[in-house]
Amino acid sequence: MLIKIQPMERILKSFLAVLVLFSTTSLFAQKKWTLEECISYALQNNIQIKREVLQSRKFKKDRTQAYFEFSPTLSGDLYHQITVGSSFSTASGKFENNIQYGNVAVGGSMNLFQGFYNWNNLAKTKYDLLASLEGVEELKRNTTINVTAKYLDVLYAKESYELSKERIITAKKQKESAEKQFELGRISNNDLLQVKAQSINENVMHVNSRNSLE
Repeated sequence: MLIKIQPMERILKSFLAVLVLFSTTSLFAQKKWTLEECISYALQNNIQIKREVLQSRKFKKDRTQAYFEFSPTLSGDLYHQITVGSSFSTASGKFENNIQYGNVAVGGSMNLFQGFYNWNNLAKTKYDLLASLEGVEELKRNTTINVTAKYLDVLYAKESYELSKERIITAKKQKESAEKQFELGRISNNDLLQVKAQSINENVMHVNSRNSLE
């Protein structure tokens, strides 16, 4: 069974990014999403898993029905008649009053051989059900792995983003200090340009870290 989960990667990444970022704000301070909660949410709301679960339920019903195919067919019939007044009785060969007669019949049938159709169908429903159940578990495993990987990616990106903000502050201070040192003639223009280049580089890294969370 081929299971495709890749198209959901961007959705998972965006979902986890929002959870991790908002978990530190006052609006969501009362609810911080853990990895276990993210996995649980993904498993409960994964459309592919829901479809596979419904399919497995269908196969389970099919297997139950396959067992019933081995059951015998029973039928019954009850007949009763009352004749009021004088009428001829075929049983006694004479006229009698208020004749009653009836009949009860019970029958049954069972398919003993249909080219092994019932047995083959029972075996088929068994493997259909097992394959479907395994498909559900495979989807759950893949979803858990994907959510865990994306969760860790978001945590790493968030940490990098926070560190980049600190580096920007440091780079800005270093640039301001270098400009003063240059005005006083203590450093060369080349040294000042290197400090400015480093400050620009930190800003680029900061933007990249922010984009990785989007």
